[in-house]
Amino acid sequence: MKNIKIYLTIVLMCFGIISWAQETETIDSDSTKTSGKNEKDKRPVRSPFACGTVLNNQTTVNLKKKTLEMMMQHRFGTFDKGYEDLWGVYGSSNIRIGFDYGIIDRIQAGFGVTKNGSLWDFRTKGAILEQTRSNSMPIAVTYFGEMAISAKRDETRYKKGAQRMSYFHQIIISRKFADWFSMQFSASYAHYNIVDSVAGTKHDNFALSASGRFKVSPQSSVLFEFDYPLTNTGNDATKTHPNLGLGWEIATSSHAFQIFVASANGIIPQQSIVYNSNDFTKPKEGLILGFNITRKWGFVK
Repeated sequence: MKNIKIYLTIVLMCFGIISWAQETETIDSDSTKTSGKNEKDKRPVRSPFACGTVLNNQTTVNLKKKTLEMMMQHRFGTFDKGYEDLWGVYGSSNIRIGFDYGIIDRIQAGFGVTKNGSLWDFRTKGAILEQTRSNSMPIAVTYFGEMAISAKRDETRYKKGAQRMSYFHQIIISRKFADWFSMQFSASYAHYNIVDSVAGTKHDNFALSASGRFKVSPQSSVLFEFDYPLTNTGNDATKTHPNLGLGWEIATSSHAFQIFVASANGIIPQQSIVYNSNDFTKPKEGLILGFNITRKWGFVK
């Protein structure tokens, strides 16, 4: 509980101090000068993040209306075997392929399939608030929700269809502080209809996350993330560990490529905050190499 209070205090201080320092400023590249008028530009800020995902986390970025995005996510094995499996590259891997579509400018929906667990996921994301270029709205707030179904053939574990299902809900709050820096915080809730009670796993689980982007060139950025599970899931042997990730992104208007090192061993978010067994304090056995690739197509003339 003490760690949770410290974490929340840091979150509030980060947003409070930086927002106070910039409350009378606008982001230079996003501000629009009107001839002789003092009207505030209420358009959303440009590209707080390059795409809707930063490493393993969702961002507040939503697809525009009639825009289709394909995403390929790949996670290699851990580094502990060294050159025998090329530091995890030849080892066991996890893959997800997904598609998202912008229904309107502020709402999108999609689905995907994940190798481990034979998972089918259905997701939606919607912008509640959007940060404006004039700073009249200083933050962006987005909801993300997902339902996953396991198609794995395991009649011993899944005796009912409902037991195959899990759910994830998240509120994301972000701010683009400058052209080169954006940061976000999120609160998450995950529910599994069936869990391993012997291992001490809970049905309902909560987590806090922080992630951000440092833009170092027009196309390149440094990305980071930290996910902290609040629910005491698992016993000593199956304890859920926090996720820490650091990566590099190369992006254009229609593509994004992210390569990173992180400790999350799942791809869909509920796996990461409920069943993450990797300990980032033990790099060889607790970190994995991963990458994300996105491609967008617009269908509006």
